[in-house]
Amino acid sequence: MMKKISVALSLLFCSTLLNAQCNVETSVCQQGQSQPFDFLPTTGPYAGGSFANAGCATGMAGNHDYGFITLNITSGGPLNLLVDGSSNSGFVDVAIFNIPPGVSPCDAILNPSNAIGCNYASNSGGCVQFGTAFPCGSSVPAPNVTAGQEIMIIVQNFSTPGSNSFTLELGPLPGAQSGTPDATISPVSGPICTSDSPFQLVASNMGGNWSGPGVSSDGMFNPAAAGSGTHTINYTIGVAPCTDSDQTTITVLPEATVTVDVDGQGSETTICQGETAVISASVITSSGGATYVWDNGLGAGSSHTVSPTSTTVYTVTATNSDGCSVTETVTVNISPTPVISLSQDEIICIDGTTTISASATGGSVFEFHWGHTSDLGGSQSISPTTPGEYTVYAENEFNCVSERDTVFIDLYPPLSATISPNDTVCPTQIGTLRVLNVSGGNGGPYSYEWKDSDGMVVGASQVLSIEIRETSDYTVTISDGCTTPEIELTGRIAAAEVPGVDFSVDIAEQCPPATFVFKNETDPSLSDQLFWQFGNGPYYENESVIHMEEDRPGSYNVRLIVVSPEGCRDTLKKEKFFTVFEDPIAKFAWSPFNPKVTFPEAVFTNQSYLSNEYEWTFEEGEPAVSMEENPEVRFPEEKPGEYLVTLKITSEDGCTDSTANLIAIVPDILLYVPNTFTPDGDKFNEKWRIHIDGIDDQGFELVVFNRWGEIMWESHHPEAEWDGTYGGKPVPEGNYIWKIKAVDRTTDKKYEYSGHLNVLR
Repeated sequence: MMKKISVALSLLFCSTLLNAQCNVETSVCQQGQSQPFDFLPTTGPYAGGSFANAGCATGMAGNHDYGFITLNITSGGPLNLLVDGSSNSGFVDVAIFNIPPGVSPCDAILNPSNAIGCNYASNSGGCVQFGTAFPCGSSVPAPNVTAGQEIMIIVQNFSTPGSNSFTLELGPLPGAQSGTPDATISPVSGPICTSDSPFQLVASNMGGNWSGPGVSSDGMFNPAAAGSGTHTINYTIGVAPCTDSDQTTITVLPEATVTVDVDGQGSETTICQGETAVISASVITSSGGATYVWDNGLGAGSSHTVSPTSTTVYTVTATNSDGCSVTETVTVNISPTPVISLSQDEIICIDGTTTISASATGGSVFEFHWGHTSDLGGSQSISPTTPGEYTVYAENEFNCVSERDTVFIDLYPPLSATISPNDTVCPTQIGTLRVLNVSGGNGGPYSYEWKDSDGMVVGASQVLSIEIRETSDYTVTISDGCTTPEIELTGRIAAAEVPGVDFSVDIAEQCPPATFVFKNETDPSLSDQLFWQFGNGPYYENESVIHMEEDRPGSYNVRLIVVSPEGCRDTLKKEKFFTVFEDPIAKFAWSPFNPKVTFPEAVFTNQSYLSNEYEWTFEEGEPAVSMEENPEVRFPEEKPGEYLVTLKITSEDGCTDSTANLIAIVPDILLYVPNTFTPDGDKFNEKWRIHIDGIDDQGFELVVFNRWGEIMWESHHPEAEWDGTYGGKPVPEGNYIWKIKAVDRTTDKKYEYSGHLNVLR
């Protein structure tokens, strides 16, 4: 036998209230197997599974007799649960729901998110279980629950007949347990001070509700929030009537109060490197003696003399006679020895002025002691006449001094430069002179001012680039922006002779394919180099005569660049200098596309591009030749075949094109359908068929219907014959309907025909 365990159960039965819905009756707390609970008929919204079904069909079908049970969990774990009906046969289904705090059980089961498990009975044994702790064949895995959790178990008697009552039983530990909880609070030991950290209160069964000063609902006690004094703490657990409660008191002592000092400066001071300081602490209020413990290896004692090598924070823990402690800190800052930074050695212009400057670290306020002046500022303006050294050291607000440092000031040499050789360029082109080998002064950037022979300023850079129309001299003045004396240099730019450009073409306008001859007409003595460019296309060099083919229609520009032996360059561009006419395109259409032999006439429509004159030729046509734009032509009657039609066109520019097409003259569709045949066995007119010509056999369909629209016979071959039978038996004498679908052999045009057929016997 399985060991019985304590359970706490509440029977929720379907009373007459709210149409016999889920309603709480009385709760019981007992040891061992639960008392039998009756299956009660249920109607209204809860019947038929209106509550959430935990992902299975519990409550949605079968007999609507239910039991609604709530269960208080006192020990968490897998819920090994047996539901055992009063009968050993029939299906019993079970669904389990979590009941959140403050939510009515009957409301909780209507929310699908509260579903935690179900057992839709797999066999008719009168029982179901969660887990495998019991000998019941209908089993599903046990869901996990936690201490303090309240759940509802809904049991349905699915079968009729079946059980009329049931019991509940939980498996042993380590599975979940239920029963009356134990609220006994574990005592809090030792002195509690307001400075202590929050800590967890503990009861025999956790999961209940805590209340009182400084305590949260889950039992975290905060001495600082409670304050000093004696406080009553309450704890309750369970769901009525299966509840328990306990009470305890906690005394919170006030924390110690301590003052700290360093060298009479309060909790922080600053000393120089290598100096000492006295740090001390004193408990202000204590009914007895106090103890002090310092960090950094100082140990016990209310005061110590320290000599730190760097800024140090000292922590002291003071404990009063009540055992309450407090921690405070003092800070001894070490002022480092100042480190001076001096501006770089410098070279200045002769008779120039500069500023030497010093800065320092290792303090906040500094005085700078210079060797050449009594001024204590960090920046000094000097105007040396000879090179020399300047020394300085820094002193901070704690009278700490740096090492001495020195800056050297030197003077630049005079300016020096040369100018490039004289330049010769073509008129309206750019001539160039440049200053070379510039040195001296402050090393740049140097300033340049160019003037022409009239004294006009024409440039301000190291290179003079200027458009030349005639020979001229240019003077440049060079300076370094300092007091270094300026220097002047002079150069010349001369103007060279420029050629004149001209060219010609043999025939300026042509039809494609076109060939043009271009000739350079420039003075040969000035034509040292030639550069031809035609539109956006061909490019030729150093050719006096150009033979060029061009098929693309349009008017094209021609550019010729001529370079003289002296390098002078001239250009001539002639807009739309030669033209290639656009080629016309011959094209035509006709209607109808396939004339019939019975009416072999067609209208021809000119669709040519750029056509101005037309010349038509028609094979065996009437007329055989036409100059009209859109002629009408008649071909031989009753003579199917293909006839050649040719069109030649001429554009306004005199360019021509031609095209030709074969015109097909096709026969008409001919159809003959007999309206009667006599399949009576006398060997005369025994079969029925149609006669059709001019169609495509692949698109043919013939169907014969009776008066009620039933298909008696059908064929997809135009020469097929019907013997007057359907299903192997002769059809009755009478009137029938035939329908034909056909496609023109040459035009693909679709036709439909229909008519009547008499069957006589």
